Amino acid sequence: MNLEEYIKKNKEHWNDKSAPEHIWSNIENELDHPRDYGHGRWKKIILTILIIIGLLVIYNLLTSKGDSFTTQSKNSKLEFAELENFHETEQYYQSAINVYYEKIQKYNVDATLEEDLRLLDENYTELLEEYKNAQGLYKGQVLRAIILNQKTKLQILENVLFDHEQNETQQENTVL
Repeated sequence: MNLEEYIKKNKEHWNDKSAPEHIWSNIENELDHPRDYGHGRWKKIILTILIIIGLLVIYNLLTSKGDSFTTQSKNSKLEFAELENFHETEQYYQSAINVYYEKIQKYNVDATLEEDLRLLDENYTELLEEYKNAQGLYKGQVLRAIILNQKTKLQILENVLFDHEQNETQQENTVL
């Protein structure tokens, strides 16, 4: 008799057997507690490196002497170019915002949209005031925040106009 025939013949003797309870509880405990494969260690190393780089950059900014004429000249040229680009970008966004706002006026605009736009305008004014007092690299950050404010306002108006036009198209299609 070979092994396969023996197993088939005596199968009913083994089917009533089960693994001891302590084995299943150990398996369940292992499943409840995920193993640490060292990912946390790499995250800590990377975070430490980033902190060191950040501290070196801050130290360099604090200890560098920006009083030389060439440094001031380069900064002035950069600031002027950045400001010129800012004005062009600001004009673009402002004209686009005005166009979309005029288009939206023909629809029934709810008060929450008006309130959101008013808050963005207040934020825009605050950022312009902050730009007047900003110096160095911070000026560039404030300019980017101003542009982001305008971009956000334009995106809101585009989305609202799209929704209104889509609803109007759907209503026209249902009438036909």
